[in-house]
Parts: sequence; C-alpha cells; structure tokens
Amino acid sequence: MSPIVTVSCPACRSLVTVESTAGANQPLICQKCGEVVPVPMPTAEPDVYAAELVEPVCNSATAPTATRSSVPWWGYAVAMLVLMGTVGGLVFLYFQKTAPRHNDTTTKDQATSQAGSGPTDTALHPPDHPENQANPKKSLGLPAPPSLPPSPKLPPLPEEVARTVLADKREILPGTWHTELPYPITIVYEADGKVTLTVTPPNRATQQFQGRWRLVEAINPRTVVIEWEDPTQRRQRMEVVFEWDGDIQHPVWGQPRLIPKFSKNK
Repeated sequence: MSPIVTVSCPACRSLVTVESTAGANQPLICQKCGEVVPVPMPTAEPDVYAAELVEPVCNSATAPTATRSSVPWWGYAVAMLVLMGTVGGLVFLYFQKTAPRHNDTTTKDQATSQAGSGPTDTALHPPDHPENQANPKKSLGLPAPPSLPPSPKLPPLPEEVARTVLADKREILPGTWHTELPYPITIVYEADGKVTLTVTPPNRATQQFQGRWRLVEAINPRTVVIEWEDPTQRRQRMEVVFEWDGDIQHPVWGQPRLIPKFSKNK
C-alpha cells in the first residue's frame, strides 16, 4: 500500500491529499483555486520484516539459571520470632531500669498502736484485744505522703476566764451521761471526784472502769481537758466539748479515737 502524502497549495494554502506514487509523475491541480501543486518525490524507506522484530533468543549455555534458597520457610519465621523476642526483652529491661522504685513503707501513724496513744484498762481491753494491738495498713508501694504541719495552737485563755470556765464545767459534769452509739456507754461523774464507766459492746460481756477525775485546763469556753486516773495510777487526758444543746463530746477510756456524743440523764 502506497503512502498518502498531504501537500499545501502555494496559492490558497489548502491541503491536497494524494498517493505519493500516483502523483509523482502527474501534475496536481488544487480544486479550490486551480493552481498547480508540486508533489514531492517519495523517499525510499527500507522494508521492515517481522523476523527483525523477534526478540533475540538467549543461548542456553550462557543463560543464568534460577537459584533456590536452601532455608525452609519456617526458618525465616523462627528467626523473626527470635528477633522480636530480643527487641521486647531489651525494651522491658530499659523501662525496668528507668522506672522509679518505691519501697513498701508504713507511715508513722500506721505503725503506732491505738493502745500507745493513751493508757488502756485491761478490764475493758485485754492485751490480746485487737484494739490494743498494732494494726498497720499494708502499703501499696506508693511514697508516704508528707506529714501535715501541726494545727496552730490558740493562745491560752486569760487566767480569770479559765477559772470561770472550769468552775462552770465542774458544776455541769456531775451526773449520769449516756449514749447508744456505737453501743451503750454510760459515764457517771460524782462531785467528790469519782468516775465510773460502763461499756456494753455487742455480743460481749459488760465491762466497767472505776477511777478518779479532775479538770486540768480550759482550752476555750466550750472545751476543757479532763484527766482520768485508774487505781494503778495510769492516767489519760481527754478533751471534752460542751455542745450548745447541753450534750458533750467525750472520748472513751482506752479508746481516745472513739468520741461519742453523750446526753445527760435528767
């Protein structure tokens, strides 16, 4: 098949198409303006045969041979697991080395027995009683909190005011004071300085304490310090608060942290 040649008319610039072999020996007339259009001579182009387009075949003697690895697939899996375990171990050791360590310690208040905060009566609480034994709480591995600063101590009352407060409370205290919480407790103050404490804990026999009492100090117009003494001359000082309604907040002998609210029997 002859190639098709497209030439431009020199007069009107119209395109004229003609087969190169057909128009090489004949004049070409432009159908638009009638001018003679020269047809260029075709150039000789070598024929391309299909055999020349075939890819060269490599010689089997010189062609590279495909090689297969001698390591099975599970070998790569084991190697990967070993590598991951090594990296994980190194990360674990790093965090163990950099993480802060805290020793299990108990605070001073936890190591102190309740019995050590004041004298106890063996009749009320024998030595094997849980309240007379140290019961420190287990530490959770956290550092002990900083100790709180002591509460500011109020200036003492003037001497005349203190004497007046003590005289007033000395007249109010004698009598029978009773509470039902946390269990029945009765305190009997006598004007001659004797005091009797009766405790009736649940599922236990009634326990009783007898001793003497005296007023020691007036902290403020509503709070005074009372000292109890048992027959063996063991003493315990307790802060008693006189409420506006006539009741008192009174600690219990041998249990200074137990401060029930007592009402006076009429």
